[in-house]
Parts: sequence; structure tokens; C-alpha cells
Amino acid sequence: MKNSGPDLHMLNLVVDDMRASLDFYRQLGIAVPDGADAAAPHVQLRMPGGFSLELDTAESARLWHRRLLGCALRDRGRSRRQ
Repeated sequence: MKNSGPDLHMLNLVVDDMRASLDFYRQLGIAVPDGADAAAPHVQLRMPGGFSLELDTAESARLWHRRLLGCALRDRGRSRRQ
């Protein structure tokens, strides 16, 4: 198997204003789902080639950061004990 290097399939951005961000990407020609709610804490924009641009509010990002940080710390403690 040939090592072709990293394959970027998702980019997550934290946005201050979801409505303005959705409008911006719409103006760039990116398909914003009809049901995309400007008040939603998370919106996923799928590109035709499979790439996913994900927009999160700061509140949503903090929630995920806390969860991921907790998992990472818990896993780090396990690996030290093994």
C-alpha cells in the first residue's frame, strides 16, 4: 500500500455569528442545507468530494473541548499505569 500522506476530510471552525457565517459560505457558493438553523450551535456543510466544513459556536466548542480533554487525560492516566 502506497503512503499518500494525510487526507484532510474535515475542518471545524468556531464562529461568533452563525447566521453571518452561513450567509458568507452561501455567497461563496457552498451548499448550505435548507434546514441549517442560524441559531444552531453546530452546522455541517458537506462538499461534493466528501470534505466537511463544520461550524460551531464557542459554547459548542467548549463542550466538545471539555469532553475531549477529559477523555485524553483519562486515557493518558491509563497508559501510564500499563
